[in-house]
Amino acid sequence: MFKKILLTTTLSILTATSTFASAATLRFATNTPPDGTISGQLIKEFADRVGKETDKRVRVRVFWSGSLGSQQEYLQQIQTGIIDFGLVGSATLENIEPAYSVLNMPYLFETVEDYRKVMNSDYVQNKLYSSTEESGFESFGYISNGFRSIISTKPVNSLDEIGKLKIRSMDSKTFIQSLKIIGVNPIPMNFGDVYPAMQQGIVDGADMNLSAFWDSNYGEIATYGIRTEHVRLTDLIVMSERMKKKVSPEDLVIIRNIMKDISDKSIDLVKEDQTKSVKLAEEKFDVKILDVDKHELKKKFADFYKTFEQNPDTAEAYSEIMAILK
Repeated sequence: MFKKILLTTTLSILTATSTFASAATLRFATNTPPDGTISGQLIKEFADRVGKETDKRVRVRVFWSGSLGSQQEYLQQIQTGIIDFGLVGSATLENIEPAYSVLNMPYLFETVEDYRKVMNSDYVQNKLYSSTEESGFESFGYISNGFRSIISTKPVNSLDEIGKLKIRSMDSKTFIQSLKIIGVNPIPMNFGDVYPAMQQGIVDGADMNLSAFWDSNYGEIATYGIRTEHVRLTDLIVMSERMKKKVSPEDLVIIRNIMKDISDKSIDLVKEDQTKSVKLAEEKFDVKILDVDKHELKKKFADFYKTFEQNPDTAEAYSEIMAILK
């Protein structure tokens, strides 16, 4: 009897071990380029560290620059397990889980530390991240994208003139409505189409981080900026629920811890990069940036905030996040 139990136990251990014996190569999709952006730098670091810290039991292969499609397209493949990881903006995620839209509320974060406090909170790291499990994926980290403003191919001398511009927006109800309240004419468009659309005059500009003038060479086609800093976009790093079966529980813990470290690191890197890149754009591309009264802009959103507080789909997230900020 003892020999039979011992044999059964040994076979169970061998079976469990064999499941993860061969190195797993995990696919990571992003619409960002490998060079010139903080996102690219940090995704490279994530892939390198996963390989090293798991002793190459897990490898991450990154597919850059939208080679596997737009965020919406590769998110569908993450949900089915064809792709294991992906960088997906909070604007995209709010279309699946409305609670994410609270992170996209205009002027929610007045300081970088406000943002850090919310993103590293138990509510975001646990409840919000896991809220999409039934959709086949969950978030397990983030890359800060900095405060978003408006870049333009046409000069604007005051906020009153902004209404004449056709500005690209992400396909998000929160982002579209926010730009309308500011006075902009928003046009939803995939990120990969923005640069050529601005070149061809289909749109006059876009809402994005002002560092894009330099980091993504937008200063070659647009030399005007309006520093509204109306929202802070977050790029979430999501994983397929099916991916968890490809690696051991121990390696999954390592992967999560690496991303947690990278997430917090991204906040300071983006802050430094934005300051440096905007200065370079002003010097090298002769970019001119208009500063506006953000406190006056924030007043325009009082009624908009109430919609998040009263909507059953967002009320809990709104309450939790506002409590963290207070």
